Amino acid sequence: MSGVLWVVAAMALGQGTCPTAPAVPEDRRANKNKAIICSYNLKWLFDGVNDRVSPWDVPQAEAHIVEVAAGMDQVNADVYILEEVEDCTVVEAMRKKMTNGDDYKVYIVKGTDSYTGQDVALLTKIDPIIDLYRSKAKEAFPVTGGTCSSPSSPGTTGVSKHLATKIQLRPNLIVGIVGVHLLAWPTDKTRCSKREAQAKVIAAIATEVSIGAQGVMVMGDFNDYSGTLLDVKDHIPVSRTLEIIKEATTPPMHEAAVAVAKADRSTHGTGSLGSMIDHVLMSQSLVPYIESVAILHNITASDHFPVVVVLNFETPVPDTDAPVC
Repeated sequence: MSGVLWVVAAMALGQGTCPTAPAVPEDRRANKNKAIICSYNLKWLFDGVNDRVSPWDVPQAEAHIVEVAAGMDQVNADVYILEEVEDCTVVEAMRKKMTNGDDYKVYIVKGTDSYTGQDVALLTKIDPIIDLYRSKAKEAFPVTGGTCSSPSSPGTTGVSKHLATKIQLRPNLIVGIVGVHLLAWPTDKTRCSKREAQAKVIAAIATEVSIGAQGVMVMGDFNDYSGTLLDVKDHIPVSRTLEIIKEATTPPMHEAAVAVAKADRSTHGTGSLGSMIDHVLMSQSLVPYIESVAILHNITASDHFPVVVVLNFETPVPDTDAPVC
């Protein structure tokens, strides 16, 4: 599509119409004995039309969409949580560029980041069984028990970019999904306490969405480091962001990156700028199904790298409807 046609199409479609969970969810995986889950920040997947702060003009945006689609083809995940997307129309444009794009559907619940206009999307071969939702809750900061050495002035904050839903990976395995994009700048002490408050909001959502499910996964761009897993550059978090979210379940959630070699623990930037700020957290009940975890540094369409978790269900799932997370 030419730049002029792209502008016309984008203006005509506006924010796009995002589908809701279908009455009869479909599972379009070729192999239902596995589930490939991916978190990926797409670096301003926007259309370049009247964007407030996006770095792209229309031709650059078009080229970026094509490049991202090619990278997604290489990942070939079943379920994606995608950060830094504009709206359903733009993600749909990217999906249509993918080789197997017809296997996916796009779901977004519009967030409240009016400055960047960024949102979090679900792109999936497995339809959600409940409509996507988000929380308007706010938490006070500084957080009791937090580790921010120089908290900002007291206040409250919510999470402008996130989503929650449930998907059914197996006949008796429903998993709550929470996609997040938290406040940026992990070493900025003035933002530390706000991000800890955001973590409390996400923890409450994780607890809620796990009700009636057999597990929960929280994934996305946390904009913070792990307090238990050193990344490639030995970054130490100034906040307890990950710990607060992990403690939403009993026992605490598992960090998928424990299966990644330290030398490969970089999800944002390369070389001396490398850091691991994108994470996949998951219920301990799902850990026995982990076949592999990888950060795909060969996919270079963004300034972030895809984090991919492969779950293998060849081992029979326990025959129970009771939540085990």
